[in-house]
Amino acid sequence: MVTALADPAAAQDEPKVELSGGWNYFAARFNASENWKHLGRGWYADVAGNLTSRWAVVGQVSVYYTTITDPGELDTDFKAHPFLGGVRARAAARGSATPFVQFLVGGTQVKTRQMELRGSETSLTFQAGGGVNLMLGARTGIRVSADYVRIIGKDDGEVTRGGAIHGPRLGVGFVVGLGG
Repeated sequence: MVTALADPAAAQDEPKVELSGGWNYFAARFNASENWKHLGRGWYADVAGNLTSRWAVVGQVSVYYTTITDPGELDTDFKAHPFLGGVRARAAARGSATPFVQFLVGGTQVKTRQMELRGSETSLTFQAGGGVNLMLGARTGIRVSADYVRIIGKDDGEVTRGGAIHGPRLGVGFVVGLGG
């Protein structure tokens, strides 16, 4: 009975909302290519509404961009904007570290530009992974995360031409808890 009462009491100290933002790195393979493209310039922001001490609903927006340079071809500016939502499950905090896993789904607007030629499409996207919040204070901390991202191209897509863009995504940022 003490355990049953302790969890709701601990949940009162949990923030109602968590905000996080920071830097993204995405190592992507385009279609079935053997070559990895490194999208090290990017950022993310997410907001999580904590339903319980363990479960949250999450909304996330990210940006990845780079210039792709292939020998013998024109440079291509590439930009992707995922808009995702889903669920996050948190484990019990171990000291100042709180691990989590999440699954997000949504759409990604992908754009390319090669001189005056431009392509754009919005494609279904899945992101699964997790990370850890390393709390520095009662409501602030650092988030480190790793995910797998899969952008499923449309058969008639101007950018993906039916292929997929996929690979690991790494993130480092700040997290702030509000309310509670």
